[in-house]
Amino acid sequence: MDPNSNEPRPAPINLDTAGCPIDSVTVFRDRAEITRFVNVTAQGGVQEIVIKGLPKTVKPESIHVSGGSGSATILEVSYSVVYDYSIKNEKHSQFTKQIEEFERKLTELNNAETRLKAQQDMIRSYGNSIVSPGSLSKEPPNIANLVSGFIAIFRD
Repeated sequence: MDPNSNEPRPAPINLDTAGCPIDSVTVFRDRAEITRFVNVTAQGGVQEIVIKGLPKTVKPESIHVSGGSGSATILEVSYSVVYDYSIKNEKHSQFTKQIEEFERKLTELNNAETRLKAQQDMIRSYGNSIVSPGSLSKEPPNIANLVSGFIAIFRD
């Protein structure tokens, strides 16, 4: 099969490095070289083999592929990063839920602050009416009005 032909190709063979046994490891001062054994049975013609799970720190120029037994010819070795957006979407969803919960709590706290300020104003007003100059000559404040005002604060 001509690699440049438009004939349909078989589906890629997907492998994960976790399933590819390590053949050897050489440690250098600035890096480590790991050789893995990959066993692939490919159909005749052009076959794409995708190896996933390489570390994020891999240097693309350090990737080497050699053919083992059989009559396979390696036409190309390429490296690309494929991002897993499902993880980001899941985290985004978690963060969105947390933000919504924080906004709900903030609304509750703002409502409580408004009630407390109204209570403070009412108590201050009542206290001022009791101790203001000339309050002895005035009629005492209407407690029923104060209590109904106090209760109205909690209805909101």
